Amino acid sequence: MICTRKSMRFYFSFVSYEDLIHTSIKMKNLILFLILLPAITQFSVAQIDDTTFQDVEGVTVFSENEAAIIFEDKRFYIVDFSLSEDRTLMLMRNMRNYFIYQLDDELKFVDKIKIDGGADALYDDCFGNTYLVTKDSVYLILEDDKGIFLSDQNPRRRFMETMEKCVGVTSEKIIFEHLSKLNQFQVFHTVDMQNGEEAVIYEVNDTAQAKSLLEEGILLRNDLCEAPNIIDESSTNGGSGEAAHKMHREFNARRQRMNFFKSHVIRPQYNPMFVVDDTLYFFNYTNNRLDRMDQHGNLIDSHTISHHKREGWENKVYSDIVDNRFYGVRAIDGILHLNRLLEPTFEEGFSSRLSHHVYPKKVIVRDGYAYYTYKPNFDANLNKLYRQKL
Repeated sequence: MICTRKSMRFYFSFVSYEDLIHTSIKMKNLILFLILLPAITQFSVAQIDDTTFQDVEGVTVFSENEAAIIFEDKRFYIVDFSLSEDRTLMLMRNMRNYFIYQLDDELKFVDKIKIDGGADALYDDCFGNTYLVTKDSVYLILEDDKGIFLSDQNPRRRFMETMEKCVGVTSEKIIFEHLSKLNQFQVFHTVDMQNGEEAVIYEVNDTAQAKSLLEEGILLRNDLCEAPNIIDESSTNGGSGEAAHKMHREFNARRQRMNFFKSHVIRPQYNPMFVVDDTLYFFNYTNNRLDRMDQHGNLIDSHTISHHKREGWENKVYSDIVDNRFYGVRAIDGILHLNRLLEPTFEEGFSSRLSHHVYPKKVIVRDGYAYYTYKPNFDANLNKLYRQKL
């Protein structure tokens, strides 16, 4: 696979698993990405070669304060942002013009590229790589001594179907999540980086609930399959208009019930998994339990948890991968509160309110700070990145 700007800038090649383990972390992550998507068709890069430093009079970077605006560009709307250990990426928009800004670890402007066409979001995969996501395509964002640039084009649907199942990486394993049986069963399995062996290491399953939902879904599906036949028979046998309308109403009621069932009842439950120093943390909210395991699937310990039962629970846990802390999220009068989950019980400790900002667009927790974008009113531009000490 060749990644280009105008000339060849970067070259990937497939290597053995043994060689892979001895490569640098950055290269390993990129090659693992290729292993996951070996058959993706390559296309030309859809970007404009524009890496000159922007005119920075409209860009403001603020000093480090609690609940402070740390970045804004008064001319551009912030579509999305991504944080890593050594850089911050901002997807910016002004009318139909899209740019990716690169900031350093001190949030100072470093580089930009202009995107030829629209863009939807930035996506961070389980290996720590960041991608530009457009309507139909995905591009890996890379950098070298000349600045940031985009990899070759990959089909969005195929990419997401593969990468969204990858939920974590340890020193030896890649961890995938799969949903089945009306989304009420979650299965986590690992793939060994050296030999490719797969193993199921964790399952989330409420048998009684799943069985009940499965039976309900079968009954609703059968009702919908039989209803059109009944309506057809009524119309062909000269049934009255009132009877036919009654059958249609019943059919529509069943269809609405099935749509509600699909969209609300059988939604996947929130049971996230996080990796901390090769230790796997399974927040099993279905069964009110937190399980810690090693990367080989051996149970370290298990704790009953209840913080998700408190009023305002937002079905969200943020992981701070720098200081290895977890934060549960609750909303009180629309204001988000990030509550540190204290080990070993994982009950709520100190709470931080996000500066009276109601439902920020996106939140990332890193190194004891919450980073977020927020739109104060309908007419306002989302052109500020906030940072708040937790």
